[in-house]
Amino acid sequence: MQSVGQNPSSDDPRAVEADALARTQRRRWALEAVEYERSRESALQDRLEEVSAELEGSRIDAEIFARISPADVEIIRSAFGEESGEPVPAAELDYGDEITRAWDDDEVDPEAERRELVGELSRLQVEIDDSRRRRQAFEHYLDALSAAAEGAEA
Repeated sequence: MQSVGQNPSSDDPRAVEADALARTQRRRWALEAVEYERSRESALQDRLEEVSAELEGSRIDAEIFARISPADVEIIRSAFGEESGEPVPAAELDYGDEITRAWDDDEVDPEAERRELVGELSRLQVEIDDSRRRRQAFEHYLDALSAAAEGAEA
C-alpha cells in the first residue's frame, strides 16, 4: 500500500487520479496567485505614478506651460482639475471656499510634504519589487510543476 505523499504508481489508478487532481488544484492556486501579483503590481505602479506626479507635476507643468500659449495652459489646467492660479475675487467666494482656503493654508510644510512623498515612493517601489519576486516564485513553481508532469508522462 502506498503512503501519503509518495508518487503514485501506474498500478493504482486511484492514486494516479488523486495525484492529477492535486496537481490541477496546485496549478490553479499558483495561477491565481500569479494573477493576483500582476494585478497588485499594476495597482502599485499606478499609485507610484500618482505620487510621482504629485511630487514633480508642478515642476513639469511650469516647464511645459512656459512653452505653450496661455489659452492652452488654461485648457490643460482645467482638464487636470487645477485652478488657473489667479486669485478668485472675494465676491465670488462662499463661506465653504473661505474655510477650505483657510484650512489649506494652515500648517503646510512643503519640505515635510516632500519628504513624505519621497518616502511613499520608496515604500511603493519596495512593494512593487516584492510583488514581482512573489510572481516570479509562483511562475517558477508552475514551470517546475509542468516539467514534473511531463517527466511523469515520459
